[in-house]
Amino acid sequence: MTDSSQQKQDQTRRTVLAVDNLQTRFMSRGPALKAVDGVSFSIGEGETVALVGESGCGKSVTAQSLLRLISPPGQIVGGHIYLEGDDLMTRSQSEIEDIRGNRAAMIFQEPLTALNPIMTVEKQLAEVLHRHHPQRRKEARAQVLDMLQKVGIPDPEGRLRAYPHQLSGGMRQRVMIAMALLSNPRLLIADEPTTALDVTIQAQILELMRNLCSQMGTALLLITHDLGVVAEMADRVIVMYAGRVVEEAPVRTLFAQPAHPYTRGLIQSTPNLATHQGQLVAIPGLVPTLADLGDVQGCKFAPRCSMATDKCRSEDPPLQTLGPDRAARCWYADEVMQTVSAQA
Repeated sequence: MTDSSQQKQDQTRRTVLAVDNLQTRFMSRGPALKAVDGVSFSIGEGETVALVGESGCGKSVTAQSLLRLISPPGQIVGGHIYLEGDDLMTRSQSEIEDIRGNRAAMIFQEPLTALNPIMTVEKQLAEVLHRHHPQRRKEARAQVLDMLQKVGIPDPEGRLRAYPHQLSGGMRQRVMIAMALLSNPRLLIADEPTTALDVTIQAQILELMRNLCSQMGTALLLITHDLGVVAEMADRVIVMYAGRVVEEAPVRTLFAQPAHPYTRGLIQSTPNLATHQGQLVAIPGLVPTLADLGDVQGCKFAPRCSMATDKCRSEDPPLQTLGPDRAARCWYADEVMQTVSAQA
């Protein structure tokens, strides 16, 4: 698919999720810690958007905020979360509980801790249906079996009686996907869904998620630090650093011509067999802790950036639009893109 045809397809997609200036803080004895700092983005029907960045950049807190899973000392202090035009920030707690697992669902990082260890697979899946779509036990069982078959679990009848600890990691993850998709959600959030799996099973799970979401028209927010997964799965990419969006672009554009030094650093630090690159280039330093962010003047990435100038260290850059579906939070985004093009 060409970039122009991809843009036309993106324009025809109906928006499922629209996040506007989301702000999540963790309260402490000192100043409130900014875990999510003014994040905005959207996802269309059937679209896969990857949220990437190093550990500690705010990806998982953003995901939990979308379903209002933040608990004290965390608190959402500003912004809007629109699910098909419905502002979730105005909904009561009981209404949000009806939305979770129904219109919006989440696949967590480690299924063994997310699944109930003393309940069988059948009981856990049936519970989701009874919670949101009350029906007869026979009908619920048939629907559960159908979903287990869709996610590729062998001998689904036998697996219904199994407990989580009796399943392999790949099977548990498939059960989690089945549970998330049972109610045909409009939005699916997958938080590092393949971290604990080997490479072969990881590829199978990702392919399964992509196919099912495409068939059902589900918007998928994929949270990961693995750029190989991003290249394989995503339509668009959102790069986060220090609780903020620092770059957003279609996946091909981002890999071919990153506009932010942080994105460029992430790509350079990832092995690429196609280019036969030699030694990997590591990003110096560490992601600042939430407590340290308040001491960073100007651009939050400046202390680790080889291109940083006095302007970067004193003035905080805004998220600038660079083109259709393209933005970057850098004073020198044009120079970064030119440097990448020259090297290519």
